[in-house]
Amino acid sequence: MSHVASRLVAVFAFLVILCASVHGEGFGPSLTVILDFDDAPAAKSLGEMRREVAAIMKRTGHSVEVRLRSETAPNEEFEDLVLVKLTGSCRMNGIPYAAFIDERGPSPLAWAHTVEGEILPFSTVACDKLRRTVGSVLFGGQRAQGDQLLGRALGRVVAHELYHIVTKSTVHAKSGVFKESLSGAQLIADHLDFAAPDARRLVAHGAARSRPAFAKASDAAQ
Repeated sequence: MSHVASRLVAVFAFLVILCASVHGEGFGPSLTVILDFDDAPAAKSLGEMRREVAAIMKRTGHSVEVRLRSETAPNEEFEDLVLVKLTGSCRMNGIPYAAFIDERGPSPLAWAHTVEGEILPFSTVACDKLRRTVGSVLFGGQRAQGDQLLGRALGRVVAHELYHIVTKSTVHAKSGVFKESLSGAQLIADHLDFAAPDARRLVAHGAARSRPAFAKASDAAQ
């Protein structure tokens, strides 16, 4: 079996476990997000991403722990589990300044996966697309903070995807983190949060959870 095929099988096995963890239950206030990178991010990006997504979700009553897939033990149990696959390069370095053009266009920065219309606890983030969107709005001293600002953007994109997964909603908001399309400027702004109605909906979903469903990471980390 090729390396690519083996990787796809491992991700699929992990996804099956994730689906089982939320079947008939919904998501509670405690979430573990497992990150599966194609290419390891800069430490500054990862740290800022963890901080940002945790801060955004905490204001909705949800406690979120963000881990790398390599940090997950095979038999570890979680209340609720979400897998985020990050494709391409999640580093700002190595891109010529001329390549920092706005390439938002029609393609999304991220998307949640569905089966027969059901939103799964599995999302993909297009890092190459995201870093170009962020790079297109950096100026002056911000370029020296590129990896940190990319991490901030990653945190906001992941929080957006968590809203899809927790609420099972495909209808976007007109403002805030759950807006359908976020600009580069919004992704790195000093502050961006869920709009008040979206925050209330997340709070309600967490409060309505009757009891946790536990999942094991099993062999997904292989």
